[in-house]
Amino acid sequence: MNQIIVLSEGYSKYEQNEPPSADAPMLANCTCTLIKGPDCNVIVDTMTPWDGDLLLQRACSSKSML
Repeated sequence: MNQIIVLSEGYSKYEQNEPPSADAPMLANCTCTLIKGPDCNVIVDTMTPWDGDLLLQRACSSKSML
């Protein structure tokens, strides 16, 4: 049986807390999910190149990669 584990929840929000204008910058990142199966593990959407340490930390702290 497969197990689905959300390693990091995605978001989309305005960079500043002010009421947004049409050209207001946004911050966004995807949801990163681990699918753990009997034969292999698959990470779906590995976030940004700068999130490697966070991804490794979340995977190890949940012990989901063991």
